[in-house]
Amino acid sequence: MKAKSKSVGTATLMFAALVSFSLPIAAQSTIDFLSLPQTNRYLPIPAGYGGMSWGNLNYITTSLNGNPTNSGAPVFNSSAQTISAASPGQAFQLVSLTASGQNSFVLTVHGYNQGVHVGSRMYVLSPTPTVLNIPQSWGNVTSITLVCWTHFGNPAPYMLYRLALN
Repeated sequence: MKAKSKSVGTATLMFAALVSFSLPIAAQSTIDFLSLPQTNRYLPIPAGYGGMSWGNLNYITTSLNGNPTNSGAPVFNSSAQTISAASPGQAFQLVSLTASGQNSFVLTVHGYNQGVHVGSRMYVLSPTPTVLNIPQSWGNVTSITLVCWTHFGNPAPYMLYRLALN
């Protein structure tokens, strides 16, 4: 009886291993801004950079006094910014983004799929770059809009360091 039970256990373990290795694994990609050209003035993020379209997003890598800023992280103006796939209608899943801002500034992320709103999430920013996880329930989106506000409700600048996509 023990031999039969051992062989059944081994067969079950081998089957479980086979199933786990045959499941698809989603490849995650990261878009950062480290390879953007150096600049001491605000420039638009180039169309198609990282396979995306960047609406109303500007970056600067060197401050006006010549000192480097945070490793090529864009500093955005304080109106709404939209990020979408460079191919119109191409869906992607936003897993997380890394951002910073002054204490208590609030970054709101809105997700859309083919123009239909799939969710919004508010994140309180800090001066330290922080990973902000996006709800998986949003699924695939075709664009996201980022809006940052002060605690008084005024538009505010923030820094975006990277996006993680599936």
